[in-house]
Amino acid sequence: MAEKHRTLLAPWGVFSHVVYGSESFKPVNDNYGHEIGDVVLKQFSNRLIELSRVEDILIRLGGDEFIVILNELGHDQVTAVKSLQAATARYQDRLNQKYQIEQLQLDVPPSIGSVIIDGSELDPDTLIKQADHMMYEIKQRNKAALRAR
Repeated sequence: MAEKHRTLLAPWGVFSHVVYGSESFKPVNDNYGHEIGDVVLKQFSNRLIELSRVEDILIRLGGDEFIVILNELGHDQVTAVKSLQAATARYQDRLNQKYQIEQLQLDVPPSIGSVIIDGSELDPDTLIKQADHMMYEIKQRNKAALRAR
């Protein structure tokens, strides 16, 4: 898997782990049922697809966890960081928009953790762990909440 992962990443590619955490997604299922939760998850998936470029790779790990590998962000770290910041802003803007389901408008903000790599360092499992760690730190700081109108 490590070798296959390296071939998927261009120099200074970004491995970004985008996750709906239990603080934001679980209350949808608890308060509105799994049918509404499934609709939110499908809408979230569709938003990720809309945001993804041809050179990006979108993977669903299971449940409410997704990985987005953003490729071709530049040939040096400075350019890659700027590209990642722009991509993260795009993802945040779209994924933070309300989810319209029947008469409900739900706020279900995602947590996002990112790791910049050059395609040669670390193995995929370590990268996932690093992105997970960043994502959980963000979740602890923000404590995302569910709001409906």
